[in-house]
Amino acid sequence: MGVGGLEEPQGGLSQRGIDYYVARAKGGTGLIITGLTRVSREIEPLLEDKLIIDSKTCVTWLNELAEAVHDYGAKVAIQLTAGLGRVATLDLLKIAGAVAPSALPAFEDPTIMTRELSTEEIERLVHAFEFSAEILRLAGIDAVELHGHEGYLFDQFITALWNKRTDKYGGDLEGRLRFPVEVIEAIKRGAGADFPVIFRFGLKHYIDGGREIEEGLEIARTLEAAGADAFEVDAGCYETWYWAHPPTTLP
Repeated sequence: MGVGGLEEPQGGLSQRGIDYYVARAKGGTGLIITGLTRVSREIEPLLEDKLIIDSKTCVTWLNELAEAVHDYGAKVAIQLTAGLGRVATLDLLKIAGAVAPSALPAFEDPTIMTRELSTEEIERLVHAFEFSAEILRLAGIDAVELHGHEGYLFDQFITALWNKRTDKYGGDLEGRLRFPVEVIEAIKRGAGADFPVIFRFGLKHYIDGGREIEEGLEIARTLEAAGADAFEVDAGCYETWYWAHPPTTLP
């Protein structure tokens, strides 16, 4: 999750957004990771407050960001997301409904059921990550972080509680990890084997039927073998939001 209000309506970063990240670089930050950025408009419409990298025209604002941050000795990673899935906002639910690995009640309105993504849609989304990675490398961005935590779409694929698929993207943990594994491999194809990929995920969900630490460790091992270079680890999901965003009262 990043800072809102820094985007242009078309999905690029505004000058205010670039200035915001430059201020962090001036303060001595070594690595800046942006907020979630989409790679496709196909499965979820782009709302006005979200970034997207789906065209080579994005090189312009990405390069401006990279050069401005580099001027102060910092590196910058773009956080790429597969989408919201079952935790889609109410605005998104009203506009287009929601998609997920399986048909599930939407978190914000359980009377609305998500639509199960087709195998072909998932494969096209993998290719979209590869194209976005090409653009990031071309623009001088230093790394990518994959938005795989808190019960968002990547996390929904990985978690048996939310993934009831019977095709190659479901079933056992190997099948449920296939989508993020293919995305990591696609990014390495698009941006080069030496382009760093950080994967953000929760080690434990703290809900019945959710992830336990032992499975979280196995996930990390599998993703590392696929090419992940580093992990940003937290905990929780939408049902246990206080773990991902702990209040001051949490011990």
